Amino acid sequence: LAARDALVRAARRILRRTGALVTSAHPIKTFSHALGTVRLGTDPSTSPLDAWGAFRGVDNLYVTDGSALPRSGGVNPSLTIAANALRTGTHLLEQL
Repeated sequence: LAARDALVRAARRILRRTGALVTSAHPIKTFSHALGTVRLGTDPSTSPLDAWGAFRGVDNLYVTDGSALPRSGGVNPSLTIAANALRTGTHLLEQL
């Protein structure tokens, strides 16, 4: 709990420094995997991230955690998350 509280404080401090007017911490009451909160996709009207995980309209911001996955395959998504992060990282290296 102490580590969580420290992380929340640090995140709020960073968000305020970057211009956030309001922050909110929402406790998760389950041990399930949170997915799809900022989804990958090809349609900008339904997905804030492009197919590589780049946040539309924000330069140099990529999301590669579970929130980028539109849905779960019904199993632990850890390997899919890692594979997608490697895929995005490879894409970024190729762009350099």
